[in-house]
Formats: sequence, C-alpha cells, structure tokens
Amino acid sequence: MEITTPFECNIDNNRNCQQYVPISMTKSKTVSLLNKPASTEKYSPVYAIFGDRQFMKERALSEIRNALLDEITAEFNHEKFDAKETNSSQIVSSCYAVPMMGNIRLIEIRNIDLVPTSELTPFVNYLEKPCDSTCVVFIGDTVDKKKKIFKDFIKYGFLNEFNSGNAAQNMALIKKELTGQGFKFQKNHLQMIVDLIGEQDVGIAIEKLSLLLGESRELDSMVIINTIGTSAQAAVFKFVDSLFERNLAESLLHLKRLKDSNESPIAVINLIARQLRFVIWQKSTSSLHPQARDFMHSTLSRLSKSYSMDELYSRHHAIFKCDLLLKSSSLDSFVLLENLVISWCIHSELYFV
Repeated sequence: MEITTPFECNIDNNRNCQQYVPISMTKSKTVSLLNKPASTEKYSPVYAIFGDRQFMKERALSEIRNALLDEITAEFNHEKFDAKETNSSQIVSSCYAVPMMGNIRLIEIRNIDLVPTSELTPFVNYLEKPCDSTCVVFIGDTVDKKKKIFKDFIKYGFLNEFNSGNAAQNMALIKKELTGQGFKFQKNHLQMIVDLIGEQDVGIAIEKLSLLLGESRELDSMVIINTIGTSAQAAVFKFVDSLFERNLAESLLHLKRLKDSNESPIAVINLIARQLRFVIWQKSTSSLHPQARDFMHSTLSRLSKSYSMDELYSRHHAIFKCDLLLKSSSLDSFVLLENLVISWCIHSELYFV
C-alpha cells in the first residue's frame, strides 16, 4: 500500500480549516519557491530553505511572509526561533498553536542544521503530521543527508536548496528579479549574468544595473560585463572582442588592464585560443560550439564571416607559437602578447616576433 503525506494546503473558508493534497512519500517533489510561490490559498505546510546563497534564501522567506501574513496578522501569527537556543519540543508546541485574527500561523526556525541529531526527534515527528493551520519554515546553510530530518525534507518534497553552483536556479531567480524590476533583456543575458556574478549577492548586482541604467532599463552585454563583472573579467571580455575585431588600440589598452590585474599570460592565450576554436567551429558548421554560451552566438556568427578560413588557420599558428614561447623562453610574457596583438591586427600574414 502506498503511503501518502500532506503536500499543499488549500483553505476551505466555509469550514475555516485546511484540506491537504497528498503526494507519494516514495518520490521527492520539491515545492519550488521560484516556480510555485506561496499564497494564502495554496502553500506547503513546511518549507526547508537551505544553501549558501543568503540573498536567495532571504528573498524566498520574505515572499512567504508577504504571501501568508499582512500587518495585522503578522503581529499575532508570526514567530521566529533559533533552534540552537530554544528547546525543540517548545518550538514544536508553538507550531500547533491556534491562529489569532487570521487562518494561518507562520513559524520560522533557523539553524536546524546546527542542532545535534539527538535533539531533532520532535521536529522529525512533526514532519509526519504537520499542523493544519501553520506554515513552518526551516532555514539553514548545510544539508546533511545523513540526518533523518533532511531525508524527510527530501522525501516529503519540502526541501528548497539555493546554492551558488545551481546555474538553472540562479537563472530562474535572476529572470524573476529582472522582470519584476522592469528590465528589458534577452535570454542570453541571464546566462551571462550567472557566469559573471560568482559569489556576488544577486540583489546587489541587479541594484547596480538599476542605478546605472536609470529609467531606460535596456540591458546589453557590455553593460552587464562592466557592471557585474570584476575589472579583470571585463578586461578579458573586452580584450578578446577587440582582438578579434582587429582593433589594435583597444586590444593593447585592455591587454594592459589584464597585466595590471596580474592576469596569467597563459590564461590570456588560452582565452584567445578558445575564442578562435569557437569562431572556426561557427564558420565550419554554421552552428554554435557546444562549449560556447548562448549570448556569444551573434558575435561568433559575425566574426566567422569577417575572417577567411586561411586567416583563421594562420592565427591558430600564431597562437601556437606564442604559447610555446610563453612556456619555454625568457622573453617578457606580456611583450610576447603585445607582439601577437600587433601581428594579429595589422599584418595579414602575422609576422610574429
């Protein structure tokens, strides 16, 4: 016999109680706070919000608060606990309290991941039969799948993880934030922001874009690179672009910035070689290289048409020679790169060094 457990609550105003839609305990069906936000009509009795992305976790929590409580009900039906400081049985007792001046209570429990396993039993028992009129949100940083409570979060579909390495989730959040603030953007801009943002706070990064653009709200690739990328990242993008555009002055300017940022010459030559591979692939197949990002497609398509295949192969030879000298000669590394740039932008036959 298949065992079922509560998944989402639907308020029945006529009876002033909650009706649950059951799901199978044998499958994880996570309540995605990005794709299925909470509302007073439909919400999960439990949310587990974990991961290293603090902004994303706090934003998800804020949206639950705003969806389930207003200024009046928040005063009576909202409690916050630190699981390290308050006894777990006491917290669970509060979860079963009856709402006042409303239909829903919201309980926030932080640092559950820092509580010893021996003290988690009341919470584990609560997950088996959560209160009909309470939404409990567990918040922490680390998911320990060896602990039963985390196994149950997954089993019941309550776990929402917000981690920096989850590109799809980050893109979904960024799209939601940009759309909500009225930005005009293309799909490839989302991937670019994810690539550049690193450990930056998503909210701060988007606020930078907002301040820079003002009322125009029209995103383009260079605005994103200059605003969100580090100075070294911006210089890398600009250097590679200007080199392939055969713009000597701009290429030398950005190369100097890379040098000032202590960028590795080997890393720079590898980036040039990578871009060349993408352009050759584009020219040969009229399609995007499997490792190239979507936002690069229009640039690679244009560049592939501006070079003959002979020019691309001669530049491949120049890159190979420069790479060999960087690794084996005593010549100054950035002097070698400057020679490559000058040959690339000026001499059709690339008389190099």
